[in-house]
Amino acid sequence: MGTGDMWPYLLAVSGLPAILQFVSMLFFPEAPCYLYIDKGDEDGCKKALQWLCREDDVNLKIELEDMRKERESAQVTQTKTMLDGLRDRSVRWQLMAMLIPSSGPNFCGINAVSGRTLSITPVLKVLKGGVLKSIDI
Repeated sequence: MGTGDMWPYLLAVSGLPAILQFVSMLFFPEAPCYLYIDKGDEDGCKKALQWLCREDDVNLKIELEDMRKERESAQVTQTKTMLDGLRDRSVRWQLMAMLIPSSGPNFCGINAVSGRTLSITPVLKVLKGGVLKSIDI
């Protein structure tokens, strides 16, 4: 499979699970929590819970009661913006621990080296002796 003729098939094999997942997701209902908490659709939530869990009415009422409590608590709490997260001192060290290592490769020049290598590669041609010779474009 590692040959130049077979790589499209190898790529297609890795795409098959994604296509299968996409098609199968079309037949599933929305998540019950999303329907009830975010959209406020109690009937849709009941239908989705019955379809997914096949539970009786007692367990269904318990689940809906838990979601109702979660919805009420979500409405009371204020949502935070990205700027609030950046200003919050309690997460400052976590942000630094993420930003410094992830920004390192951008500032060390490896992107420039790899970009330049990709642009030079078509210009070079390998001769029989293994010597690289530059070709005029």
